[in-house]
Amino acid sequence: MRCPLCETKQNSLYYKNRKREFYRCETCQLTFVPDTFHLSPFEEKKRYLHHQNSSEDSGYKKFLKILTEPLTKLLVPKVDFLGLDFGCGPSETLANLMKEEGYNFKSFDPYFKSKEELLDLKYDVITCSEAIEHFSKPGVEWKRLIKLLKPGGILAIMTQLNSFEKKFSEWWYIRDLTHISFFSSETFKWLGKRDNLSSSFHGNSVIIFKKKGVLK
Repeated sequence: MRCPLCETKQNSLYYKNRKREFYRCETCQLTFVPDTFHLSPFEEKKRYLHHQNSSEDSGYKKFLKILTEPLTKLLVPKVDFLGLDFGCGPSETLANLMKEEGYNFKSFDPYFKSKEELLDLKYDVITCSEAIEHFSKPGVEWKRLIKLLKPGGILAIMTQLNSFEKKFSEWWYIRDLTHISFFSSETFKWLGKRDNLSSSFHGNSVIIFKKKGVLK
């Protein structure tokens, strides 16, 4: 079995409960659930509809600002700016928050906002908030995100990090059956080094990457 992120076979069983198995890759430090335990697309979408992520929910907007506040501090407004929220879910809350800050932002989600034409464009900024842990093929999706960025573009991710310091079996994040890819800080550092990206960590859940080059 290959790691779905780095595709090496250097992985082993890390934890097992009554519902799923979790493997850990020795190369990139990703912890992942094999696809035999993944939900069907129908069941996965059904669970997403129960998430509390309405644009009218002040608590959800406050939560998203954990990502948008450090991100906007790094941005320089420009006339032709274009951003993308990848994996937005059924609402466009994050994109709307960025629009309120004066940035042109689009939303994409394979289940709810599947506008394939958006994946033919290039972006100054891509956000991915609480979505990367749902990727069944994180290696494929990661490469797509980097490809969608302009030189000098920024990729801002929010996900709960697997610190390896707490007991994995008691981590609330693994209870959600749609969570199948668990990233650690070591995983993101490995990706940054492999793909020649600069990176910075903000708090315990936000990682901001910058692609080499200069924005035009």
